[in-house]
Amino acid sequence: MIKNKIKKAVGWFVNLFRNEIEYKTVTCEDLPDYFEKNVLYLVGENKQFWQAAMLCPCNCGDLIQLTLDTKGKPRWQVYLNKKSKPTLHPSVHRNVNCRSHYILREGKVIWCK
Repeated sequence: MIKNKIKKAVGWFVNLFRNEIEYKTVTCEDLPDYFEKNVLYLVGENKQFWQAAMLCPCNCGDLIQLTLDTKGKPRWQVYLNKKSKPTLHPSVHRNVNCRSHYILREGKVIWCK
């Protein structure tokens, strides 16, 4: 029981520092062969994006691909602020592997419980 409380406290502390990382956006016509950390790749043409991709912010190394196409389900929306910092809506909730659940808001990861 004490071990679980320590794990939760350590996890909370680690997540606190993860929020300081800012994501930038890179637009491309196809997915790249190599993915950089802290980059949200927007795939499409003529500012019409059909996919977003990023490495999982928990550092597990998994590639996350999100549908932006209005005909796809589930689908996400991406908004860019004046500084091109991305916001994803709705949250990303992985139900496999690391099971991360987070929001990307104005380039910052906000972890959900």
